[in-house]
Amino acid sequence: MGGLFTLGTIPREHHSIQLLIQGLISLIVLAFGLSIYAYNFLDARKDAIAKEKGKVNPTLLQGVRDFYNNGFPYFMILPGLMMLLFIVVLPLVFMVGLAFTDYNQYNAPPS
Repeated sequence: MGGLFTLGTIPREHHSIQLLIQGLISLIVLAFGLSIYAYNFLDARKDAIAKEKGKVNPTLLQGVRDFYNNGFPYFMILPGLMMLLFIVVLPLVFMVGLAFTDYNQYNAPPS
């Protein structure tokens, strides 16, 4: 992600467009990972509160059954969400990021 902020420091070796795209992809992956971490943290807190109240933790088979009944639709939508992020959101964010650089016809890296 370091190249996202500098967009390259070595002329003829660093390509700013490639560094911008790689930085944006790393931000999307990082946001996805942090959201999974936050969900796990909140779920662990919910389980701890339930355990303090004396509720019994579900077994593995009950957990799988609950996932199949409640979480399966979200699991099936995940590939479509990833495609949406990389086909729609990434190019939009890339264009906004490119608009705030001084990348133009006269200030472009060599091909």
